[in-house]
Amino acid sequence: MADDPATIRNRARIGLGLSIVFSVLAAAWFWSQGAITRAFVAAALILGIGVWEYQRRLRTEGSPRRYQMDRSRDDRDRE
Repeated sequence: MADDPATIRNRARIGLGLSIVFSVLAAAWFWSQGAITRAFVAAALILGIGVWEYQRRLRTEGSPRRYQMDRSRDDRDRE
């Protein structure tokens, strides 16, 4: 069963929000241990993965809609 686009967007936003929270927590942890460089690297990696996953989910959510639009355009051309 396919989810509707609003559900997919909400899940993508929740995932991005969680990655922001985890990147801040990881940065705070490493910063408290005195590893400032590791704090920035860990935060950047976790945030980068979250942004990548957010964009991937939105891209796959839009694919069926674009396919249907292209298909309807082809059907009009045949008529």
